[in-house]
This record gives sequence, structure tokens and C-alpha cells, in this order.
Amino acid sequence: MKQTTKRLVGMLVSLTFLIAAFIVYFDVVSPAYGDMQALRGKAASEQNILLQEASTTQQVQQLVASYKSESQTAGTVALALPSEEDISGALNQIYGIAGTNNINILTMNIALAPVIASSTTEMDVSAPSIVKPLDSISFAIEANGSYEDFKNFLSELETNIRIFDMKNISIQPAQSAPQNAANNQDNFNYELTIVAYYQMP
Repeated sequence: MKQTTKRLVGMLVSLTFLIAAFIVYFDVVSPAYGDMQALRGKAASEQNILLQEASTTQQVQQLVASYKSESQTAGTVALALPSEEDISGALNQIYGIAGTNNINILTMNIALAPVIASSTTEMDVSAPSIVKPLDSISFAIEANGSYEDFKNFLSELETNIRIFDMKNISIQPAQSAPQNAANNQDNFNYELTIVAYYQMP
């Protein structure tokens, strides 16, 4: 084979490889590269969406926790200052605390007290307020028991979940027959007024 023929064949082979390389590049490599870039963009977009959703979820969790905390606080306030008189609830608590401390309630008179002025009454009444005016109920009680039991009774009333104020306390030795005087040295009669509060609607 002549030298020129060999060169021509070599050039043709090289040209064939070059054309094949262009075909492979444009038909295989270039589309694959474009697909890879599209996948990278999609992955970056999904990552951003995931981060945004995670941030939103965290904010929602914080709001839920805040709402639960506010609900618990509102529940505690409702127990301390009910939104209505709840006379039966107050009676149950007073009698329950008295029974626990061996205090015998002899008589009880209940009276609704005048409305307690709120500190917000001088403000613009059109402005919304979270502080509601308070009203109160008075329980005038005559009771009997030992002095130590009476002190425990007062202590539990003061730390009770519902707010009670003790007023006008008087103590008198219990009257007893002469033969029982030795057994009644620590027996007293008590007169006191217990005031319970509630929120007006």
C-alpha cells in the first residue's frame, strides 16, 4: 500500500472517530449533563422547601406549646377565681378542709358582697381589658374544735387553690358541763367570716 493511501485511510479513520465522538457527546453526554443539572436544581429546590417546612413546623410547635401554657394558666386562674359564684364548690372546699382538720361547722350564713371595683374602671371602657371586675361571697361561720386544729384549718384555707380571705375571727372557750371541763380545756368556739372571690361576666 502506498504511503499516501495509508495517510488517507488514517485521516478517514480519525475523522470517523471525531464524528463518532461528536455524535456521542451531543446524543448521550450533553442530554445526560442537562438531566444532571436539572436534578441538581430540583434537589436544591426540594432542600429549600424542606428547610421552610421544618421552620414552619417548629413555629407551629412553639405556638402549640404557647397555647397549652396559656390554657393551663387560664385553667389555674379559673380555679382560683371562677367565672361565676360557684357557691357549691366553695362550700365543698370549706367543709372538706374543716372535716380534714376535725373542725365542726355549727352554722353558716352566706351573703353576696358588693361588687369590687376593678383598677381598670377609670380607663376607657371601650378599650378591651383582660382584667374582669371581681365580686365576692361571704360565709359567716360558727365552728368548734381545738386550737391546733383551727390553726391547721386556717392554714389550708389560705393555701387552697380558690382564693379565700379570713376576716373577723373571734375565739371563745367552749361552754361545757363541770364534769367535762377537764376534757374541754382545748375546745373552743370560733366565729369567722370567709370571703371567696369570682370574676364577673
